Amino acid sequence: MNRLNTKLTVLFIPLLFSILGDINHPKEHITPLEESRIWIEGRSNVDSFTCVAGEFLGEAWYKPRLEESETDSPLSLNIEIPVETLNCGRNRMNRDLYEALQGDKHSSIRFEYLQTDLLTEEIRMDTPLRLRVRGLLTVAGTQREISFEAEGRLCGAGVVRVKGSNQILMTDYNIIPPNALIGFIKAQDELTVHFDILAEGGRSIQTINEN
Repeated sequence: MNRLNTKLTVLFIPLLFSILGDINHPKEHITPLEESRIWIEGRSNVDSFTCVAGEFLGEAWYKPRLEESETDSPLSLNIEIPVETLNCGRNRMNRDLYEALQGDKHSSIRFEYLQTDLLTEEIRMDTPLRLRVRGLLTVAGTQREISFEAEGRLCGAGVVRVKGSNQILMTDYNIIPPNALIGFIKAQDELTVHFDILAEGGRSIQTINEN
């Protein structure tokens, strides 16, 4: 199991908070569990591959609106994946991916949260919430706005789980898909970024579970 960096305080959990209601603890830290994962899946002209993030960093905070007229988002969320921690299971593939992502110039893949829309019609504590998440993704120094669906669930005992995926094209970020063996093995343009985050923490999650 890959170890999570201790700098990760809160990840996608505040997406649930922004949907489920006002929280009186605007900057409550939550601890990610070791089962949390972020990974990338892709294909070449000969096989498929999976690259797992060995660590990821982030911070988030929720600031309840004091007035209905406030327009700023109550949630701020930033996530970084150090490019050098992506492990595809083969040293040569790790090097090729690092070079393709221009890791020497741009050391991290970054996501900045913008907005969440609730897709679930009826909110129930015993069923997952479907969310539409919008944010800014920066890869190899190029930033683009993305939108994807996520699923959030309160698992009891102060534990939250949020998971989902998003497809991107490397060429959208000015990345040349890597190749090997003098070009005989070529990666396809499309990648799918997956996340499956579990976290436990403070009074906010516990309060939601009790209501």
